[in-house]
Amino acid sequence: MTPEAQKYFDEAEELFKKEKYEAATKAYAKSIAAYPTLLAYLNQGSSLFTISKSAEASQAFSDGLSLAREKKDTRFEGVFLSNLGFINYIKGELESALEYFNQALEIFRKTRQRKDEAEQLGNIGAVYQDLREPEKALKYYNDALNRYKESGYQEGAANQLNNMGLLHVILGEIDVARTYFDEALDIFKKLEHKQGMAAQLANIGTTCRDKNDRDNALKYYNEALATCREIGDKRGEATQLSNIGYIYAINAEPLTTVEYFSKSLDLYKEVGATAEIEMLQENIAIITSGVLSGN
Repeated sequence: MTPEAQKYFDEAEELFKKEKYEAATKAYAKSIAAYPTLLAYLNQGSSLFTISKSAEASQAFSDGLSLAREKKDTRFEGVFLSNLGFINYIKGELESALEYFNQALEIFRKTRQRKDEAEQLGNIGAVYQDLREPEKALKYYNDALNRYKESGYQEGAANQLNNMGLLHVILGEIDVARTYFDEALDIFKKLEHKQGMAAQLANIGTTCRDKNDRDNALKYYNEALATCREIGDKRGEATQLSNIGYIYAINAEPLTTVEYFSKSLDLYKEVGATAEIEMLQENIAIITSGVLSGN
């Protein structure tokens, strides 16, 4: 890298750290113009994607991919392919996403980068899930889980267990889903990963709710709520308050339901969750109308 390119690259990195992504993309572009590097293309694409400029991000990753192939850098080639797959996945272009993820998978298998291989297997599983091919999705999810375990990356293993549990919920296999959520929770507890713990506690609460075990549903939702509050996750806190309110609604306790829904609504307003705000406002209005009319 030339001194000029390095100067602009360092400037871009500082801007990126300060979350000034728009300015960072311009600095990365200047660095690339002075001397194109794989890392500059990668970080430029990441910055562009962060500010929702997916087309420009895709171009940056494509340019980086071409340079990686020119330099025969398989590590970066795999990363660029994976990122392009992710952009296509977000856009709903699932077949294209699958093609990119499979190319990345092939590279990481050859280079025996287990963690990266596991990530691609999980990505492919997600595509098949969206294509409504659950058997294929579960196969790839399970392969990803095994690779994460082989690599020793426990957080990745826990996240994969979560994905498998969620798919079994969709399939109506609640008891099977519960086993995956329990295992994921155990790992997150060992890692002291509070965000992961909160998600699994909520998932387990939902499995209890779906089996009409309302007391345990409340127990797990309240544990998830406490964990969200501990880490300052307001959106998560709002979600758990809403979940708790829903249980009280099932229990035909309208006043308590409105109390929890109202607390949830206030937090959703703080984080600007438009869809959740509209849903809760509608639910509160329906419940309040019923209480006032004596129904």
